[in-house]
Amino acid sequence: MGRGPRRKGTPGWMVALIALAALGALALLGVGVAAFFFLRSDEGKKAVTAVGRGVKIAHDAQNAPGAAELRQLGCQSALIMDLDDIAKSFDPDRNRNSRRMLYITCLVPFGVRTVPACDDAASEYVRAVGGTARSQFVVVVQKPFQSKPFCSELFDPQGASLGPFGAGPASPAHSGSTGEPSP
Repeated sequence: MGRGPRRKGTPGWMVALIALAALGALALLGVGVAAFFFLRSDEGKKAVTAVGRGVKIAHDAQNAPGAAELRQLGCQSALIMDLDDIAKSFDPDRNRNSRRMLYITCLVPFGVRTVPACDDAASEYVRAVGGTARSQFVVVVQKPFQSKPFCSELFDPQGASLGPFGAGPASPAHSGSTGEPSP
């Protein structure tokens, strides 16, 4: 029993594969050209600047005075951010007389049984910065990707609690609020 005549030329699947590879290469070239023109535009330059500022903010927050001490306390990640400085980096015309506020985040790893209390984190931070913070500050202790923190509290520069810190318009971080707990 013989086989039929042998076909000559390139198999159909090979032609299809080459065509798909060529289309993929053209698509990548198109994306590259579009990215090149976008990054050269004013909007692209603004986007690159904003990303650069974000990276600097994250780096500064991780390496701020007191962050290493909070990691030793049990925070897997400790970020200390000056919210006023961050706002001014994105909006240089921001009100120069706005009140300073530090925001300290302590992220604890999953599976940890003992979690630092906000009071403990505040005391450790104040001790690490020499006994007095630059301004009032908020401490939030939570697990990553969890919406509800273990604690969230506002402190004065010496580390005394001013009460729970909440989200929304009543929060002292929003303009118009004094930062003092409501009676």
